[in-house]
Amino acid sequence: MPHPHHPNRAAASAIALLLDAERVGKALAPWLPDPAERDFIVRCILQEGPIHHRGSSYALVALAGLVAERLGLDAAAAARADTAVPMRLPPHLQRPDQEPPAYPLRLDGSALARVGGREGVGEVLADALTDGPPHHALANVALVNLLTAILRRVEAG
Repeated sequence: MPHPHHPNRAAASAIALLLDAERVGKALAPWLPDPAERDFIVRCILQEGPIHHRGSSYALVALAGLVAERLGLDAAAAARADTAVPMRLPPHLQRPDQEPPAYPLRLDGSALARVGGREGVGEVLADALTDGPPHHALANVALVNLLTAILRRVEAG
């Protein structure tokens, strides 16, 4: 009997068939102009982790990408993404004398302070969003970047 919180094999196969790497790559292109870097991030989001996470991440990033496309966002939308997204290494691979490596996708956390409404909240939220396994952290960063660019565009009129 399948676990009640996980899709059965047929549902998992159906989800896997829906995942369109090209669509997600197109949504991330302003932040990742290098095709190899973009492909790496898309693989992390759509090919790692449980299938329900991959399906959820795909749906959210693809929808935000559609809105961004309709608004005409381009490479300028990515200009403020300046926060490194660290690769969270297991303790035995961490080196205290070295900065952890970072993913090529950077976070535009400029709108996060507005969510918390007080000093320092943006940094706390950025840390929460970039923590966890790569498929989680990178989908979070992709979605925040898209939403921040959309918000900026809407506010500009």
